Amino acid sequence: YYTVVGVSIAVISVVIAVFYPDWFHVERAYHNSSRVMVLCAGLGLALAVPQYAYGAVLAGLQRFDVISATQIGVEVLRLALIFTLLGRMSVGGGLVLLAVAAGGCNLLSATIQTIASIRIRPPVRFEPWRPDMRLLWTMGTFGLGSVVYMMSAMVAAQLAQVLIGARMSTAQATDFQNAMLLILAVHAFVVACTVGIRPAASKYDGQDNTDMVKHLLVRSTRYVSVLTLMGIMVLLVFPETLLRLWLGDSYAGPEGAATIVRMAKTCRTLAMGFGLFWLVLPAYSVVNGLGRYRFPAIVAASAGALAMSLVALLTATGEATIDRVAWGVVIPMLPVWGVIMLWYCCRQTGQPIGSYAWKGFAAPALGCLPAAVVGFFLNRCLPASTLWGLAGQLTCCGLVLLPFAWFGVFAADDRSHVIDSMSAFLRRIRRV
Repeated sequence: YYTVVGVSIAVISVVIAVFYPDWFHVERAYHNSSRVMVLCAGLGLALAVPQYAYGAVLAGLQRFDVISATQIGVEVLRLALIFTLLGRMSVGGGLVLLAVAAGGCNLLSATIQTIASIRIRPPVRFEPWRPDMRLLWTMGTFGLGSVVYMMSAMVAAQLAQVLIGARMSTAQATDFQNAMLLILAVHAFVVACTVGIRPAASKYDGQDNTDMVKHLLVRSTRYVSVLTLMGIMVLLVFPETLLRLWLGDSYAGPEGAATIVRMAKTCRTLAMGFGLFWLVLPAYSVVNGLGRYRFPAIVAASAGALAMSLVALLTATGEATIDRVAWGVVIPMLPVWGVIMLWYCCRQTGQPIGSYAWKGFAAPALGCLPAAVVGFFLNRCLPASTLWGLAGQLTCCGLVLLPFAWFGVFAADDRSHVIDSMSAFLRRIRRV
């Protein structure tokens, strides 16, 4: 199944590469580099997709330490490469390097998980000539529903960028993409932190252990919400500083400073909608692990379709700005992930919505509030002039959050487990 998908992606990438310059009105000087860019991104993904089956073997073996370490490490590498290249690249060769970095990171992650899967489980064999068609149909429908849910908001945001470039200007499309990259950084991290929730819910559901399902729902929401709220805080408080330190050389002068302010405003707008998506993601992962995927997929697809329609309408008007376009992406997200998905997840798990909201979100919000206040004060009174200074300010926010999260969010048994794990790790280091 994955091999067929990979081959299809490769064929589609070749077709797009041939016609890409004409479809997107690329200047003749950049025809070759744009074609190479598409081929690098598409063929890298095509080579990675067949290896996703081996990542699924790791999930089935509950080796989320390998999966999470690989995904988080590769996402950090991807983010560092993109930030470095965007700050220094030329239009032609830089785009190719950017595509190589993005596609190469996908391939690197898949390859590492493939090697780990084969080493951990040597009997795993590749036999595409002996498919279980019933299982394949179940896997296909379940996977399609999950992909539609996870990608609906992202597809709307990417379409917004395309329409901005086609109807407004390529410069504004670049500005929108710069704001989206900050969103994508937090998105990748939150998704990596929720990777183990779905199979854990499936395990408890297979045991008919509804109490543990409810327990998993609340506890995973509490822990992931701490990270999510800190990410949202950074996107709301520090976007101008992040963009100025990252792209300041490319946006010089008063006009450049005004553009950075507009990008930061767009980032804050997008953070409101995607923040709700991230906060509900642990609950969705539990429900998805219980095998409920149709309703979330339908609702998410409807929200994505509405967002695309709003974006198309907004980009057609002469007064459109990238922030107004961002509102077109965000508005459908507010009721879907702020109300409908929250209600649906609580109903499917038998958890009262008021109790779930209190137990899942109250403690993380109270714990992150002091860190947000410190971050706001530091950014207002002592704005960072270097990336190291910004890193220091974010570290201060993290240190303020740490005691609140440790005593206010983490359960006593989890604190004991962390202490025991750290002690065992230190003992192994001493022996080495």
